[in-house]
Amino acid sequence: MGAKTLLTVEHLERLPETGDVSYELDQGELVEVSSATYLHNRIRDRLMQRLMNHLDAQKDPGEVVAEQWFRLSDDTVRAPDLALIAPSQLPLLEPERPIQPFSPALAIEITSPSNTFDELARKTRQYLDAGSHAVWIFVTAMREIHVYSATSHPAILVAGDLLEDAALLPGFSARVEELFVV
Repeated sequence: MGAKTLLTVEHLERLPETGDVSYELDQGELVEVSSATYLHNRIRDRLMQRLMNHLDAQKDPGEVVAEQWFRLSDDTVRAPDLALIAPSQLPLLEPERPIQPFSPALAIEITSPSNTFDELARKTRQYLDAGSHAVWIFVTAMREIHVYSATSHPAILVAGDLLEDAALLPGFSARVEELFVV
């Protein structure tokens, strides 16, 4: 068995763009991210629309972005399906750079059939360790949302439950079943 070739964040930034394949960097290891399904994209896009509408109505809004690379550590870069950049993080943005130099306030991952529990747990820990306040995992096969927070116990939300985070998104509320409508 040969040694792995580890990459730096700077190597990842310089990789040629390909429309077919997306990557993340996990402790220096280049990881190919699976292609999204229609269901995945539909959930992501509907949630993004709801979050953008909510933020547009706020006095001091943050930003919501899709598939944006964030540097979580010296050797880890993740691109959550959606991310909330808090108002206090806006001065940290480097709009011309592909990798933002901070962890988003909220990382949202929408599962694909190829995702494993271990992989999702690892990503969640990386986001929280890097300073994200919360991580939402949309488990498409079960129509559940797993909510992880830096300050409270994990929660599993199902159909009739409300998805809310008063600290990150004051006034935002959505029923779980509405977020999985295709």
